[in-house]
Amino acid sequence: MFKNKCTIIVPLFNRPMHLKRLLTYYNYHKINHQLIIADSSSLENKKIAKKITSQYPNLDILYLGSYPSDINQYHKLADAIDYAKEEYCLQMGEDDFIAPSGINYSIEFLKNNSDYTVVHGKYISFNIVKKGERYKFYWQPIYPHDSITFPDAVTRFKYHLLNYHGTLYGVHRTDLLKKVYKDTFKYTNDYRFGELLPSMLALIYGKMKCLDIFYCAREITTNSATTSTRSIKDFLNNGSYNKKYKMFRNCLIENLNNMIQLEMTDAINLIDESMYSYLYKYNLLTSDSNFITNKYKQLKMTIKRHSKLKKLILYFKYYNHIDNIRHHVLIFCK
Repeated sequence: MFKNKCTIIVPLFNRPMHLKRLLTYYNYHKINHQLIIADSSSLENKKIAKKITSQYPNLDILYLGSYPSDINQYHKLADAIDYAKEEYCLQMGEDDFIAPSGINYSIEFLKNNSDYTVVHGKYISFNIVKKGERYKFYWQPIYPHDSITFPDAVTRFKYHLLNYHGTLYGVHRTDLLKKVYKDTFKYTNDYRFGELLPSMLALIYGKMKCLDIFYCAREITTNSATTSTRSIKDFLNNGSYNKKYKMFRNCLIENLNNMIQLEMTDAINLIDESMYSYLYKYNLLTSDSNFITNKYKQLKMTIKRHSKLKKLILYFKYYNHIDNIRHHVLIFCK
């Protein structure tokens, strides 16, 4: 049924056994997509990872091991994507799982809908806890993604930033993703804006579809990028925010003007107002913080009341996917 293929880019950093876990999962599902392993690990871990990739001859793997350990992840992605040979492309973490069926359905949707640039589906997060001599797999639904289908770039941009959840793991058209990461390399030098910018650029150029399918399981670990790198609030506190933000804004202005002609003042006002709303909503500003905190405490309580029901629905609907991932995770917990 599914004939189109994509390139899956996996940035790797000092976790070769997570790579083995992922490749075992994809080997089990007999995927025919291209896998690019972009490795910036230590020399010892690169040797281990390269040996691991050789153990899966049925998978189409390109191992790239020349990256230094201190390279920015998004700069590494900007280079690795140049090796993509398929029409569609996605990136993922070595500690996560994107379901082959989710990839295939997303490719099919992009193939039939030229006005869309990003497609994905439902996500869960998971973590592993040791209980005595055994390991337990715990998970929950994450990311209340909605499809973003506004016909104009400005409305898509404003809506996505105000309701931001990352779209980087979604399936993209390779040519567009190459441009997105080249711009990210040019205009950012940190993880926070490096994550935000590619998502915003993709929505400037087209719509986003969130299919009602199981798509991705993301592992939550204490040393993940989201917990170990500086935040926008850090940039605001240390005085580096303005310089970083101006670069970010300049990139957005340039790309918005590729889609719709805006006066410079209008473009600046649009982005500044949207960014302020983003900072305000996610409690990244110091003013009126009590109001913001109280407002979103109420929202979290509402989400918590519905989370058990949502988990039950997902569990019964996507049991086979979740159980298969649980199996592939737990066999490596020894």
